[in-house]
Formats: sequence, C-alpha cells, structure tokens
Amino acid sequence: MTKLDGPRHGPQGGGKPGHLVVLLHGYGADGNDLIGLAPLLGQLMPDVVFHAPNAPQPCEGNPFGYQWFGISRLDPAIALAGVRTAAPLLDAYLDETMAAYGLDESKTVLVGFSQGTMMALHVGLRRKTQLAGIVGFSGMLAGAELLQSELRNKPPVLLVHGDSDEMLPHTLTQRAAEALTGAGLDDPDGVFYENFYSTSDRNYTAYKNPEIDKMIDEQSAMTDVNKRKAMVTKIEQALLKDGARPPITHGVANTCWAPAVKNLVLQHNSIYNGWRLEDVWLDK
Repeated sequence: MTKLDGPRHGPQGGGKPGHLVVLLHGYGADGNDLIGLAPLLGQLMPDVVFHAPNAPQPCEGNPFGYQWFGISRLDPAIALAGVRTAAPLLDAYLDETMAAYGLDESKTVLVGFSQGTMMALHVGLRRKTQLAGIVGFSGMLAGAELLQSELRNKPPVLLVHGDSDEMLPHTLTQRAAEALTGAGLDDPDGVFYENFYSTSDRNYTAYKNPEIDKMIDEQSAMTDVNKRKAMVTKIEQALLKDGARPPITHGVANTCWAPAVKNLVLQHNSIYNGWRLEDVWLDK
C-alpha cells in the first residue's frame, strides 16, 4: 500500500512534541505549500510538531502537484468515492505518525484546505477515537447524507470559507455545517451567540441579559472541555429559568429553469440536482 510522506516542522520550542497538527493540502498543491505556516503557528504553539503529507496521486491538472483523488467537476458521487479511496492512506499515516511521537488522538488536530478539508472531515469524523479537533478551510463535506449513519465521534470542528471563492462556492461549507449540526456536532457558540446574545442580528426574540452575555463569552474562551461543559449547562439552566425561547423556522425554496433546458432531473426531497448534468440538453 502507498505510504504518505511530506515535510515536517518543529516543535519550535525544542524537546519532545506535546501535540501534533497535520496539514492537508488541496488539489494540485503539495505539503511544501502548507509547511511554511508552521514557523508562524509554532510561535504560538511551541510544543506542536507540524506534518504536511503529500497526497498520494500526482495531480491530473498540475504535473508539479498532488491530488487526494481526481476531480473534474463538483460531482458528489466522485467526491465521495475519492475520499473513501484515499481515507485508508491518511488513517495509516495518522496512526504511524502519532505512534512515532508517543501521542494519541487527544493531542492531534487535522487542518485541511480545499480538497484537504474533504479528507479531514471524512477521516476525522469516522476514526474510532476522537481527535482533538478538525479545522477546514474552503472545502466541502463528501457524502453528507451518510454522515449520521457512519459518524463515530464528535470532535470540535471549525469551518472557514470566503464568500468570494471562485473555485468552490462558499455554500458548500454552509451545507457541510448544516450536516454537522444535524449529526449532533453543533458547538454551543453557534446557538448561544446567534439566538441569545443581546446584540445578535439573529436574536429574533429580542432576549437580553448582560449576565448571560458575559457567561457566553466566558465559555467560548475556555480550553478545558469539562469546565466548558459545566458552564454551558449553567447557561442553559439560566436561559430555561428566564423563559428564553429559540426560534424554530424552516425555509421554502424552489428550482426553476428556462424552457429550453430539457431532461433536468432533481434529487428527491432536494432543490438541487446534485450537479448531474450528463443527460441535460438545450432545445435550441
């Protein structure tokens, strides 16, 4: 079986690593494109060792780069098949690298970029033991409809995507966030800040409590998981006592197309057609 390899850096403070961060590059890039971030991040995290493995395949669209899997368009079926094929390689790399440093999943974070985010989410959410966290930039969640049945753990997840991205629409990250929330990976920050923080634009019930605002800020900055859980419980009890109510809403949307577009078949229970355009034709 192919083994992943790539550049590494740190720990910047010297000595034995206390944590591991694995940087997963995007389509057409390589580990060297990301390992340059390590000296900057290492200033803030001196006990972290950074690894940036190259994806297993030479890139079809860039002979100087690599790809986790081939992708000619945003086809969900291709993306799901691709991450599933590459997943065992990344799992093996994580196991081997953690063992080399005497670290485990509680000290390991995956950081993905574009196609690397697809890999980080797919692998990280399906490992037997929960990782310390997953960070994904400008990516998507492959096989979102299968997540609830395949999910094995619920690590902290941060997704970031610019709304001017010309390669991958930022709506793909929005859909990923919705799928994660539906699978129970919702961080309390999203609920608290949007629905109950005094100055939130989405606090539709106009609930205001300066003390709750202070507690929400405090729990958001906590790094101790158990202490944060205790604070979250305290906030929820205070909200219940205040009679605070989150809004429950649903959206209604439709898909329309020009009369000349023929044979466009939509997915069941969805406004999207899944980017499957092989049978679409124009009557002109």
